Amino acid sequence: MNVNANVFVPGGSARPQPSPPTQSTSNVKKPRRPDSAQKTRNPRPLQRAQHEPRSSHIIENVTQDLEAVDLSGSKEKKGKVSLNHLLGFSFPERQTPSSPSPRRQKTTYQPFNKEKFVNANFRFVVKASSDYQIYLADPDMILDWQSIEQVVITDTTPSCPICLSSPVTAARITKCGHVFCLPCVLHYFASRENTRKQWHKCPICWDAMYLKDLKNVKSLIPRAVLSKTISGIQQGDTVQLSLLLRPGPSPLALPVSDTWPISESLQRQATVLPWDTTPQALAFSRLILASPDYLLAMYEQDKHELEVAKQDTIGWGDDVKYIEEAIEEVVARQREARAYGTNGVRLLEQTSALVWNNNSYSSDNNNYNNYNNNNNNNGQYRQAKDKGVSTSSLTDYYFFQADDGQHVYLHPLDVRVLKHSYREYEHFPKHIEVVATGIEETTMTEDLRKRCKHLSHLPLGCDVTFLEVDLKRLVPKESLDAFEHELTTRAKKRKDRVRREEKDLKIAEAKQKKQAQSSRQENQQLIDNDPFFKINQPMSVEENEAMLAQAIAQSAQESSRGPKTVWGTNAVAQEEEQASNEWSEHIKVTVKSKKKRGKK
Repeated sequence: MNVNANVFVPGGSARPQPSPPTQSTSNVKKPRRPDSAQKTRNPRPLQRAQHEPRSSHIIENVTQDLEAVDLSGSKEKKGKVSLNHLLGFSFPERQTPSSPSPRRQKTTYQPFNKEKFVNANFRFVVKASSDYQIYLADPDMILDWQSIEQVVITDTTPSCPICLSSPVTAARITKCGHVFCLPCVLHYFASRENTRKQWHKCPICWDAMYLKDLKNVKSLIPRAVLSKTISGIQQGDTVQLSLLLRPGPSPLALPVSDTWPISESLQRQATVLPWDTTPQALAFSRLILASPDYLLAMYEQDKHELEVAKQDTIGWGDDVKYIEEAIEEVVARQREARAYGTNGVRLLEQTSALVWNNNSYSSDNNNYNNYNNNNNNNGQYRQAKDKGVSTSSLTDYYFFQADDGQHVYLHPLDVRVLKHSYREYEHFPKHIEVVATGIEETTMTEDLRKRCKHLSHLPLGCDVTFLEVDLKRLVPKESLDAFEHELTTRAKKRKDRVRREEKDLKIAEAKQKKQAQSSRQENQQLIDNDPFFKINQPMSVEENEAMLAQAIAQSAQESSRGPKTVWGTNAVAQEEEQASNEWSEHIKVTVKSKKKRGKK
């Protein structure tokens, strides 16, 4: 190695190394050990050009370091390392931050709301003295319970859960949706510990129940479904459907008749409610105005039912007492109904009767066409079209519903087939009788409202049933051929759904059977391991005869050995007694008799 070679300094040029002194090495003083600040072998230059960026110096220094290193890759000398992997070094490209993926919304648990269920699935006869415009605009808003006079039930016949009677005597419904007999409720309140309380827990759901909140119940007997069973609509049942019309700006949907639709000006107001005297109002309208005569007749019917129940329960003790209290309650309601029939309510009822009767359209096709022409030529439609505004909100919706008002509707695909055959909704038949080939039960949701706009007047949570029917008797073959693909796809989906439900049912039954079998095996294992059941377990006839024969033989063998005790041991006590008797034979007992003293 050349000691006179220039020393490499990183970041600078090579500088000459001073020649060593000529004196001997023995007299050379050892250099002082450098301080910690001078431990660096190749210190970087302290002065840099102000205009040169720092990154350029770093790159220059790294390049000079690489030039001074042996790149041959050999490891002949100890501590020599190859840095070939730094030749192609480059910083990776900076990645742009990716947009965060949308977070999945957590489905929060919503408890069952009884008031919403009652609001969605029942109909209500309400007082005419209140304003219901807000409830017409929003069907999901819960109706004020104090404005209700009667609750109408159309799909089931209620029975009292206390006395189990059906029909219910003077039926009353609570805010939680449970129906009771009025005497049964009074008896229940009287049987509680604290009779002074104004409320008690519902015997079914334990919600607070007040006597003042009990409302009259009217049950309409289902008649549209000619079912072979009582468990609801089944495949193959015959169903009677009616054609209903719901004008676009109105939330009312009633069967097409001589009294419906009413005049266009009243439809645009969207605040007209039918009365109890309006045809088909009780079965199809969600809100019905109660007339004074209707309320008086309603309470008179309750009074008659209570009088009949009183005659049937004479001599039963306290039952008659609570029936008499129920009659007093009904009489008090009758007095309120008479006070309700003021001049203002009577005038409102007469005005509404004129609106529904004198402004109606005839049911013939010509008047229907005139009605639709008037709608199409309406200034409201023309202004909307001139401004480029969509007129879909002003569309009239026609659909088929069960004839008795149940929420049973014709499938939208079948309605399209009828539309293809009859060309216009106005030409649809008012009543049809169809055979159900498929049944789809669901609940009204926001998504269903968007897909079925003709049902947007139903509240959320309302139970809805769609019927898939056979239309061969109602439409020609050309209409069925036009929708052959869609009908086939629907039938295939229906079969797949039925097959899937049957498979799930079989899996559930097999799982339940397996659990029952496992439970029986565990019980049998417990019985087998229990010593009590081991001793007293039943035996077969052969085992019983063999054990009996063994017992007889053992008894005969033991009897030959001598007497035994009740525990099966030898009667040792008898031998001891015999020995004691032998020992006492030589003992003689003499009894001295007392001499009787005679009288001197």
